[in-house]
Amino acid sequence: MKTKRILALLLVICMSLAALASCASGDEGEDTGSVDTTDVSNIDVDFKQADYEGEKFSFATFTSSVNGETEYYCGDWIDCDDIVGIATSDAVYKRNMLCEKKYNVVIENEVKGESYKEYQDLVLKGDQSWDVVYSWASRLADGVIDGQFYDFYNLNDKDYIDLEASYWNPNVNKSLSVGDRLFIATNDVTMSSLSWTGCIFFNPEIIDVYNLDNPHDLVDRNEWTIDKFLEMVSAVHGELDGNPDFTIEDCYGFIDFGSNGFLYGSGITLVNDEDLSVNIGSQRVIDLISKIRKVFDNKAYVFNYGDDYPEKGQSSNPWEYVRQYFANGHSLFIGGSPELTREFRDMETGYGIVPMPKFDANQKEYVAGIDANAGAFALPIFIRRDVNGASYERTGTILEYLAYKSSEKVDDSVLNAYYETTIKKQRQTIDKNMEMLDNYIKDKGRYEWADVFAVGKVGDDDSKTISGVLGAMAAKASGQSKVYRASATRLQKAVNDLWDLVANIKNEEAK
Repeated sequence: MKTKRILALLLVICMSLAALASCASGDEGEDTGSVDTTDVSNIDVDFKQADYEGEKFSFATFTSSVNGETEYYCGDWIDCDDIVGIATSDAVYKRNMLCEKKYNVVIENEVKGESYKEYQDLVLKGDQSWDVVYSWASRLADGVIDGQFYDFYNLNDKDYIDLEASYWNPNVNKSLSVGDRLFIATNDVTMSSLSWTGCIFFNPEIIDVYNLDNPHDLVDRNEWTIDKFLEMVSAVHGELDGNPDFTIEDCYGFIDFGSNGFLYGSGITLVNDEDLSVNIGSQRVIDLISKIRKVFDNKAYVFNYGDDYPEKGQSSNPWEYVRQYFANGHSLFIGGSPELTREFRDMETGYGIVPMPKFDANQKEYVAGIDANAGAFALPIFIRRDVNGASYERTGTILEYLAYKSSEKVDDSVLNAYYETTIKKQRQTIDKNMEMLDNYIKDKGRYEWADVFAVGKVGDDDSKTISGVLGAMAAKASGQSKVYRASATRLQKAVNDLWDLVANIKNEEAK
């Protein structure tokens, strides 16, 4: 791999490479511009100096795609073998090359499977050929419960990493902490937590047709609340296909993929951070659900993704299939995240972006949930034996530097290639979206640790989790309190048990 990279560097010096297929999680095949990879002289003296003798530093990735096509949650942020003329891919390549030069190490990534069960099977068979695990946060949780991962706070305490540095996303990692333990963490090596932070997209042409307030202006005036959102949803109900029944071909106020995002946007967490009480039975939650149901239950206003219709079965990716109806002007609003801008960039009308609406104007700030599946890292409890000098210190040193280089304030860092070039410059047609992204979406997301850990799950039954019970509550027009009370004692015990289990995981540094 190292020889290939040197050859690629010489090619860049001699000539401009043609754009090839993308291998990062920007748009596949989308030419977003390239980065200059000839500058390898910036060897940062403020970071630990070390020589790892040309040994491998390996990520083991566990992820999956939708019907073998689109991989959403991890992306290819870890490694790229060549210069390909795509801003994000080339930034990943350059970051790794600079790290390899500084530490005399070879960075590699291998997709080992999909699930934690596959990870477990590999370890039981004696395969320990990696330094870091990368997977959906929700899939790493089982490994935490089994005691298979090492605490990032231990690395921080030994000064191998600096979890307070901006490139370690301190607020995001705080939301992944269970008590004073951090077994699942993220940093700017991957853009997944930013990619999957919740937001709302809107169609500006439908705003004009129905003479509605522009959501951008509502945000500026602190009037972008759940009540205003629902009022606007209720104003749009157009019959377009001549069928007296409501179908996907009509025009709606909202295409609904689920209501939990509105809970997070309203500043409500599944579990109270202070006393660990389960939050979903609070009056604020009941009031929010009641408001939403009054509008969402009217099929003239809201098309629910879960509704059955013949065309859904014709698509290998039903989520993208439904979202195209927003892109083609069949809905005023749709929920999503910055990553989904790749599906809307060619809309004839353009699209607007706003944060999730507040509960009311008294809420202090806009907040958003990060999808529990968004990619994150874990550290194995073992130190690999197939590499000389492998240690947690080496792991921390390399992760720290990769994260720093990813977020460095230069045009061709990974963060800037993705956020500034791909998301803001290549995919936006409305200038005001940039302000919304900068001020109200980027760095505003948080994981729900109770969702990541599927707290309350019984066997394979996700409906028993806190999120599952909340979903059952949100599906009812009334009687939400009764649904909650039926599970309240069990859910509270599950929270307390998980907290105690994680607190008592013993983590001795592997030798």
